Amino acid sequence: MARFAVVGSGAWGTALAAHLARLEHEVMLWAFERDVAEEICSAHINSAFLPGLALPQTIGASHDMAAAVSGAEIVILVPPSTHLRAVSSVLAPVLPRDAIVTIATKGIEEESLRLMSQVVAETMPEIGPERLAFLSGPTFAREVAQGLPTDAVVASTDRNVPVRVSIVSDVPTTDAIVPYISCSLTAGCGAGTAANAPAGPSPKIATVL
Repeated sequence: MARFAVVGSGAWGTALAAHLARLEHEVMLWAFERDVAEEICSAHINSAFLPGLALPQTIGASHDMAAAVSGAEIVILVPPSTHLRAVSSVLAPVLPRDAIVTIATKGIEEESLRLMSQVVAETMPEIGPERLAFLSGPTFAREVAQGLPTDAVVASTDRNVPVRVSIVSDVPTTDAIVPYISCSLTAGCGAGTAANAPAGPSPKIATVL
């Protein structure tokens, strides 16, 4: 099992932390809001950003960045895109030297129109391609937090990095979802199969894509 630090306790970050904890990894969640970190540790919920869902009791949380990422093998950056620059700047000086950084923040920086990869290249220039990955897909935080089937991909300019990340962060799957590719007919059949499965919209979107 691996030690993960998830930097960002919004709905998506909390969902990723829950998924990793269910895989029996050691997970620490960094929260900007002190009360959110305290609630996750004491009550095992995040009522501010993912209300109504119980979180695995093994998830730790901290308002202190250095404490949250200490000893982490993989650090997942998932603050809102408007705050990635500030958050990654705080992370940079306390990031474990050999940790892989995985960017799961979606969107672009509104003021500069920079991609998330470009923002991190400016705030954390010491992170080379051998330590940088990106996680994305047609995912919904609540579905991931509930353990429902979804689809995601890990990518990097270094082909070894996605393999290292995906091996330990396996996405949920189910025999009820059958992937189809290549033509509209099979995609339509796949979407029909997914539509009748006990799952949310994520696998349906992934099947069509």
